[in-house]
Amino acid sequence: MSKIICSAAIRGAHKMVKRAEDKLEEAIKASAQAAGVPVYFARSGSMFTIFFTEEPVRDYASACIADARRYAELFCALLKSGVLIPPSALEANFISTAHGEEVMGETVEAFASALSWIASKS
Repeated sequence: MSKIICSAAIRGAHKMVKRAEDKLEEAIKASAQAAGVPVYFARSGSMFTIFFTEEPVRDYASACIADARRYAELFCALLKSGVLIPPSALEANFISTAHGEEVMGETVEAFASALSWIASKS
């Protein structure tokens, strides 16, 4: 494969992953807001994590202030829906080209349901 074709394929993959993560971030924030659950969505490239806090998370100390119980509830609710996230908010989630539109749609639905359930417990 030529260098130009390979480079174009990589750029295309990066754009696809960025679009998927943009959509996921928007959907999670909208679902959290609709449920009345404060979340901070931290992201870098194709990695992200969600903290249950109204404050920005910039370092370890601010990450530790977030509601770990709610994150554990999110983990369990998503796991029951077939969506696997790290068991700790201090770990990262990854989006890749393997996460197509169907999978992302199911993921968005699972997050919306989980966040609604978490809100109902408060």
